Amino acid sequence: MAKSKFKDNAATFTLFALVLLGFLAVFLAFGLEGLRSIFIVFDIILFLALIYAMHQAVPYRPDLIPRPKKKQRVVTLAQTKIGKQWQEITAKLKEGSPDNLRESVLTADQLVDNILKQIGYQGEHMADRLEKIGEGGFMSSDRLWRAHRIRNEVLHSPDFELPRTLAERTIEDYAAFLREIKVLG
Repeated sequence: MAKSKFKDNAATFTLFALVLLGFLAVFLAFGLEGLRSIFIVFDIILFLALIYAMHQAVPYRPDLIPRPKKKQRVVTLAQTKIGKQWQEITAKLKEGSPDNLRESVLTADQLVDNILKQIGYQGEHMADRLEKIGEGGFMSSDRLWRAHRIRNEVLHSPDFELPRTLAERTIEDYAAFLREIKVLG
């Protein structure tokens, strides 16, 4: 790399020396009028060098418009624990047996209920906590209500058949809430 830089510098110096010899030849041939021409050409060269230097300096300029920097996601021990529980829930869902579908919905509801308690929502049952969230609490609150109603059907109606598509949609509703509160990635 040092040799190529040296060759570039030598080529630049040679070019500069030839330009100076050209200016000297013009001056000797035309006198003061030639000197004026030399300075005009020299001004043009300086202007081009300024433009080149400004172009090379662009990456080093300060950012005049402050832009928000991307925040790095901090993963806590609780999020890791919840992530493992969520993987177990989705694994049961993928198995697809009716008992596993029911268990995945019930476990997901219990997980979300525990998180609501940890966040600080008070109430005797999950429905009480969901009422305290209200309509404007979370964007996914309607989905959370829908998933909780399905859970109630699964738990309180022994003859309720839980189709796989409904179980998947219910788990996705719980997942939407967990993503919204940034517990799942």
